[in-house]
Amino acid sequence: MAFVRAEVAEGLLKCRAPLIYAGVTLFGALVFSRGGLFFQVIGTAVVAIGVTYFVTTVRRIGLRANDTGQGVVEIDERQVTYLSAFGGGAVSLDDLTDIWIASPTQLVSAAQPYHDRPLSRLWILRDSLGSEVQIPMDATNVDALVEAMLNLPQTQSALIYQAMRAEGGQPVVIWRRETSPLH
Repeated sequence: MAFVRAEVAEGLLKCRAPLIYAGVTLFGALVFSRGGLFFQVIGTAVVAIGVTYFVTTVRRIGLRANDTGQGVVEIDERQVTYLSAFGGGAVSLDDLTDIWIASPTQLVSAAQPYHDRPLSRLWILRDSLGSEVQIPMDATNVDALVEAMLNLPQTQSALIYQAMRAEGGQPVVIWRRETSPLH
Protein backbone atom coordinates (compact mmCIF):
# COMPACT_ATOMS: atom_id res chain seq x y z
CA MET A 1 0.00 0.00 0.00
CA ALA A 2 1.54 3.27 -1.13
CA PHE A 3 0.91 6.45 0.81
CA VAL A 4 1.97 8.64 -2.12
CA ARG A 5 0.91 8.32 -5.74
CA ALA A 6 3.62 7.14 -8.10
CA GLU A 7 3.63 10.42 -10.08
CA VAL A 8 4.08 12.45 -6.90
CA ALA A 9 6.87 10.17 -5.67
CA GLU A 10 8.62 10.48 -9.02
CA GLY A 11 8.36 14.28 -8.91
CA LEU A 12 9.70 14.39 -5.35
CA LEU A 13 12.57 12.12 -6.34
CA LYS A 14 13.39 14.42 -9.27
CA CYS A 15 13.33 17.46 -6.95
CA ARG A 16 15.12 15.92 -3.98
CA ALA A 17 18.28 18.04 -4.27
CA PRO A 18 16.44 21.40 -4.19
CA LEU A 19 14.34 20.13 -1.30
CA ILE A 20 17.48 19.16 0.62
CA TYR A 21 19.06 22.58 0.02
CA ALA A 22 15.82 24.31 1.03
CA GLY A 23 16.09 22.37 4.28
CA VAL A 24 19.72 23.46 4.67
CA THR A 25 18.63 27.07 4.15
CA LEU A 26 15.90 26.73 6.78
CA PHE A 27 18.39 25.15 9.17
CA GLY A 28 20.72 28.11 8.63
CA ALA A 29 17.86 30.49 9.39
CA LEU A 30 17.14 28.54 12.58
CA VAL A 31 20.80 28.75 13.64
CA PHE A 32 20.77 32.50 12.86
CA SER A 33 17.69 32.99 15.04
CA ARG A 34 19.40 31.39 18.05
CA GLY A 35 20.93 34.82 18.78
CA GLY A 36 24.43 35.91 19.49
CA LEU A 37 27.04 37.01 16.99
CA PHE A 38 28.60 33.55 16.69
CA PHE A 39 25.33 31.84 15.73
CA GLN A 40 24.39 34.69 13.39
CA VAL A 41 27.67 34.37 11.47
CA ILE A 42 27.33 30.58 11.22
CA GLY A 43 23.64 30.85 10.29
CA THR A 44 24.36 33.44 7.60
CA ALA A 45 27.05 31.23 6.07
CA VAL A 46 24.75 28.19 6.05
CA VAL A 47 21.88 30.22 4.52
CA ALA A 48 24.21 31.57 1.81
CA ILE A 49 25.43 28.07 0.95
CA GLY A 50 21.90 26.66 0.99
CA VAL A 51 20.50 29.40 -1.27
CA THR A 52 23.40 29.11 -3.72
CA TYR A 53 23.02 25.35 -4.10
CA PHE A 54 19.22 25.61 -4.16
CA VAL A 55 19.29 28.03 -7.11
CA THR A 56 21.89 25.93 -8.93
CA THR A 57 19.94 22.69 -8.56
CA VAL A 58 16.66 24.30 -9.59
CA ARG A 59 18.33 25.54 -12.79
CA ARG A 60 19.75 22.10 -13.48
CA ILE A 61 16.30 20.53 -13.13
CA GLY A 62 15.12 22.85 -15.89
CA LEU A 63 18.00 21.69 -18.09
CA ARG A 64 17.17 18.02 -17.75
CA ALA A 65 15.86 16.25 -20.79
CA ASN A 66 13.74 13.16 -20.94
CA ASP A 67 15.95 10.27 -21.99
CA THR A 68 13.60 8.37 -24.26
CA GLY A 69 15.45 8.93 -27.54
CA GLN A 70 17.92 6.89 -29.48
CA GLY A 71 21.43 6.34 -28.29
CA VAL A 72 23.48 6.91 -25.18
CA VAL A 73 25.81 9.76 -24.27
CA GLU A 74 28.93 8.94 -22.26
CA ILE A 75 31.51 11.36 -20.94
CA ASP A 76 34.83 9.97 -19.81
CA GLU A 77 38.18 11.74 -19.47
CA ARG A 78 36.76 14.93 -21.07
CA GLN A 79 35.60 13.01 -24.15
CA VAL A 80 31.96 13.02 -25.24
CA THR A 81 30.93 9.77 -26.89
CA TYR A 82 27.56 9.16 -28.51
CA LEU A 83 26.63 5.54 -29.16
CA SER A 84 23.63 4.59 -31.27
CA ALA A 85 22.42 1.73 -33.40
CA PHE A 86 22.58 4.12 -36.36
CA GLY A 87 26.08 5.44 -35.74
CA GLY A 88 27.57 7.85 -33.29
CA GLY A 89 30.87 9.50 -32.70
CA ALA A 90 33.24 11.00 -30.20
CA VAL A 91 34.69 14.43 -29.66
CA SER A 92 37.05 15.77 -27.02
CA LEU A 93 35.88 18.70 -24.90
CA ASP A 94 39.36 20.19 -25.23
CA ASP A 95 39.10 20.23 -29.05
CA LEU A 96 35.54 21.60 -29.33
CA THR A 97 35.12 24.64 -31.53
CA ASP A 98 31.36 25.11 -31.32
CA ILE A 99 28.10 23.62 -30.07
CA TRP A 100 24.77 24.11 -31.86
CA ILE A 101 21.17 23.09 -31.41
CA ALA A 102 19.23 22.45 -34.61
CA SER A 103 16.36 20.37 -35.86
CA PRO A 104 17.27 17.54 -38.26
CA THR A 105 15.27 19.12 -41.08
CA GLN A 106 17.59 22.16 -40.99
CA LEU A 107 20.73 20.11 -41.56
CA VAL A 108 22.17 19.12 -44.90
CA SER A 109 23.75 16.04 -43.31
CA ALA A 110 20.53 14.95 -41.61
CA ALA A 111 20.36 11.71 -43.55
CA GLN A 112 20.72 9.78 -40.32
CA PRO A 113 17.80 7.36 -40.00
CA TYR A 114 15.76 8.59 -37.03
CA HIS A 115 12.73 7.23 -38.86
CA ASP A 116 11.10 5.08 -36.20
CA ARG A 117 10.25 7.96 -33.85
CA PRO A 118 9.49 11.66 -34.20
CA LEU A 119 12.48 13.73 -35.14
CA SER A 120 14.14 15.26 -32.10
CA ARG A 121 16.22 18.39 -32.07
CA LEU A 122 19.94 17.70 -32.10
CA TRP A 123 23.01 18.83 -30.22
CA ILE A 124 25.74 19.36 -32.82
CA LEU A 125 29.30 19.25 -31.49
CA ARG A 126 32.15 20.23 -33.81
CA ASP A 127 35.83 20.02 -33.05
CA SER A 128 39.01 21.54 -34.47
CA LEU A 129 39.73 18.37 -36.48
CA GLY A 130 36.53 18.77 -38.50
CA SER A 131 34.60 16.01 -36.74
CA GLU A 132 30.92 16.52 -36.04
CA VAL A 133 28.76 14.55 -33.65
CA GLN A 134 24.96 14.88 -33.78
CA ILE A 135 23.23 13.87 -30.56
CA PRO A 136 19.43 13.82 -30.19
CA MET A 137 18.29 16.04 -27.31
CA ASP A 138 16.34 13.15 -25.84
CA ALA A 139 19.20 10.62 -25.90
CA THR A 140 19.89 8.69 -22.72
CA ASN A 141 22.27 10.49 -20.33
CA VAL A 142 22.21 13.75 -22.29
CA ASP A 143 22.20 15.45 -18.86
CA ALA A 144 25.89 14.57 -18.61
CA LEU A 145 26.49 16.50 -21.83
CA VAL A 146 24.69 19.54 -20.41
CA GLU A 147 26.78 19.28 -17.23
CA ALA A 148 29.96 19.15 -19.31
CA MET A 149 28.86 22.17 -21.36
CA LEU A 150 28.22 24.19 -18.22
CA ASN A 151 31.91 23.71 -17.35
CA LEU A 152 33.15 25.19 -20.63
CA PRO A 153 34.46 28.77 -20.46
CA GLN A 154 31.91 31.55 -21.15
CA THR A 155 28.96 29.16 -21.16
CA GLN A 156 25.60 30.78 -20.46
CA SER A 157 23.17 28.42 -18.76
CA ALA A 158 20.25 30.72 -19.57
CA LEU A 159 21.02 30.44 -23.30
CA ILE A 160 21.20 26.65 -23.07
CA TYR A 161 17.89 26.52 -21.21
CA GLN A 162 16.18 28.86 -23.68
CA ALA A 163 17.47 26.95 -26.72
CA MET A 164 16.43 23.58 -25.27
CA ARG A 165 12.88 24.82 -24.67
CA ALA A 166 12.49 26.54 -28.06
CA GLU A 167 10.60 24.73 -30.79
CA GLY A 168 11.79 24.78 -34.38
CA GLY A 169 13.32 28.01 -35.56
CA GLN A 170 16.83 28.58 -36.77
CA PRO A 171 19.88 26.68 -35.54
CA VAL A 172 21.22 28.25 -32.35
CA VAL A 173 24.88 28.57 -31.42
CA ILE A 174 25.15 27.55 -27.79
CA TRP A 175 28.89 27.93 -27.40
CA ARG A 176 31.83 28.87 -29.59
CA ARG A 177 35.50 28.75 -28.63
CA GLU A 178 37.03 32.18 -28.72
CA THR A 179 40.13 32.24 -30.86
CA SER A 180 42.87 34.71 -30.28
CA PRO A 181 44.38 36.38 -33.35
CA LEU A 182 47.97 35.50 -34.20
CA HIS A 183 50.47 38.35 -33.99
